[in-house]
Amino acid sequence: MKGSRKQKKSRKEERADVGLTSRKRTIATMLILVILVLIAATAILGQRATRREQAHSSAKRKQGQSAEIAPASFASGSPSKEYIYAGGRLVATEEPTLVNAPSDLRITGITSSSVSLAWTDNSANEDGFQIKRDSPPATFTVGANVTAFTDSGLSGSTTFGYEIRAFKGAVFSDPVGVAAATLADTQAPTITCPANQTAVAAASCTPATGKVVNYPAPAATDNCPGVTASCSPASGSTFPVGTTTVTCTATDASGNTATCSFTVTVFNGCLQDESNAGNVVLLNLSTGEYRFCCNGTVLATGKGTVSSAGCSFTIQHNPSDRRVTIKIDLSTKRGIASLQMPPGSTRCTISDGDISNNSCQCAAKN
Repeated sequence: MKGSRKQKKSRKEERADVGLTSRKRTIATMLILVILVLIAATAILGQRATRREQAHSSAKRKQGQSAEIAPASFASGSPSKEYIYAGGRLVATEEPTLVNAPSDLRITGITSSSVSLAWTDNSANEDGFQIKRDSPPATFTVGANVTAFTDSGLSGSTTFGYEIRAFKGAVFSDPVGVAAATLADTQAPTITCPANQTAVAAASCTPATGKVVNYPAPAATDNCPGVTASCSPASGSTFPVGTTTVTCTATDASGNTATCSFTVTVFNGCLQDESNAGNVVLLNLSTGEYRFCCNGTVLATGKGTVSSAGCSFTIQHNPSDRRVTIKIDLSTKRGIASLQMPPGSTRCTISDGDISNNSCQCAAKN
């Protein structure tokens, strides 16, 4: 009996051993299959990569391009390395060449049309410096080791801001800014006055003492916006008979000024020839002043002696170079005049049958 139990136990152990061996074989087979699949997948991927690389290289050669890819340019904030490829493979890395930023950018001078800058050069390898102006936008470049720059041709009473950075090739340092600079405007404006003005008051038995005169505005310009112009006496004022000087002033936004002047002469009498409108004489019946025009040209001006009887006036002027006679009747609105220059040589005569329709302009005959 004891021997029989021992025999039965050995058979159980044998069956257990057989089952364990079978499981081990199954696991080993599965591991082998997994390894084979991985090896096959790796081979397929390698073949695909090789075909892509060959196709890429072939396209490069067809296009006449080098298989080597040039390194990228570096600006401020670029990666710390450049990568160089050949045939799709990384062959080298290079550190970029850095450049130190300048410092202490400052304004050293201001005029009405320029700003001067200076800075400290903190780099020993820069190719130069790039300077930027904010408004109107502009960019300037100066060479290596330069530490000053003048921005000229600017408009006064304007604010400008600047920044600067060093560069080497395509590598730039960080920019350095400076506070804005406001240019002083010391340039005076320019002003051009109209030509001298002449006016004739309406004829009346009692000669007029003045006339309202409107004249053209002066032309004023400046290097900055905001120039204004004013004149005294103003256009539209009543000017007295005689000659008055008008002074005009241009003022720019910074208070700079410029002036010019012209005259306004008012007469209170006029004769114009009936047959030749270019023969005209203008009169000041109070002082005896006259302006004699023949064929549209002023030939004689002067001051004669005035005599009057009621509404009739006579001006006589007999200097050594001329003889002037002017007679006008403001009640009948008629008059005559003559000019001899020199005496005995008549230059022109005037016969006016109606002074109320005279243009009183010294202009050439139409």
